[in-house]
Amino acid sequence: MLNEQEEARLLANVQSITDRLALMDAILAKHKMGINSEMVFRCGRSGLYFRGDYVREWGKSSGIGLGPDVCSEALNTDYDTPLPRLDGSIKRIEQIAFGVECPKSQVDAVLEDVDAITRENLWAVKAIDDPEITDRMKIIRPKQLRNPRGTALLAIQTEWARQKGMVNA
Repeated sequence: MLNEQEEARLLANVQSITDRLALMDAILAKHKMGINSEMVFRCGRSGLYFRGDYVREWGKSSGIGLGPDVCSEALNTDYDTPLPRLDGSIKRIEQIAFGVECPKSQVDAVLEDVDAITRENLWAVKAIDDPEITDRMKIIRPKQLRNPRGTALLAIQTEWARQKGMVNA
């Protein structure tokens, strides 16, 4: 005879096994349709995806410095940060951008077509793989330019390029 705690633990284990079997059924069904699907983690704010080992690697190769709770490493633009001044310290046009922050958004485990994620360039870049923030800025920059406030960013970038002789006045 099981006590209440043992019964609850057993039911949780059965539910976990059932969930994993359902996931395997879904992967198999998509595979039969020619879809290369995997369990990945989607950032709730950016819509970008992290590979399936993201949670397992938390604190080792993902989430370093973000605390014990798993969250997204995807950067977000802080439009309240003033744009940089053209004072001679800017060496590359990529340095001209709005500030960025890591809002620690929720990540959700989802079953997705990894070929589609790759085709649409929706893979997030982990901080450990991009210490200089160059690859993550390649994701953020187009979003900043599409934002209504992006016209100010484009104006400063154009002025910087004009000062460097890269464009005509």
